Amino acid sequence: MEKLVGRRFKTAQGRESYDINDAKPEFIFSIATVLEDKFGCQFSRLPVVGPDGVYWECRKGDLILAVCWDIWSGCFVAADAPASDNLVIQIGEYLDQVLNEL
Repeated sequence: MEKLVGRRFKTAQGRESYDINDAKPEFIFSIATVLEDKFGCQFSRLPVVGPDGVYWECRKGDLILAVCWDIWSGCFVAADAPASDNLVIQIGEYLDQVLNEL
């Protein structure tokens, strides 16, 4: 299996994003488990699945994150608002340490 590498980016709206370009679609579930178990995030709805991607929203208190996979970017976690940026940075720092163990 190819080694996964995560990178921080800014979205078009200027929000923090942690991207894993070479991740397979099912990797979104590994990320969701980390967000629930390590960061206390909650997924209240099923993911929205389309032909080119998956969108899944989670919350930690008032903070909202998008957990996604698409054919262009791979898997990523993105902040919904400025208040969520720091959480995405923390998640990225954690994932950098464990990414290839998931």
